[in-house]
Amino acid sequence: MRRPNPDHLVIVAVPSLSALLLNAEKLNGKPLTQSQVEAVRDSAAAIAVPTSAAEAVEERRGYKDVDFSHVWEEWQVLRRQFDQSKP
Repeated sequence: MRRPNPDHLVIVAVPSLSALLLNAEKLNGKPLTQSQVEAVRDSAAAIAVPTSAAEAVEERRGYKDVDFSHVWEEWQVLRRQFDQSKP
């Protein structure tokens, strides 16, 4: 069940979920499992902000962060992009 969101707030991880997951995978020394990815998400510091503030954060970061509700799927796409960018 979804909670009412009359103010249209967006959840933003600080630091980004992408950065947290990349660091966790480096420390792990191998790809994270789905349960590990979800554990990182569940322990991430996050704030609820208006959409305009979330867009400003995204612009400053220079990338769209992994979405909380699709963390496993989006992390798989992002980590492949990181792997392809390695020399």
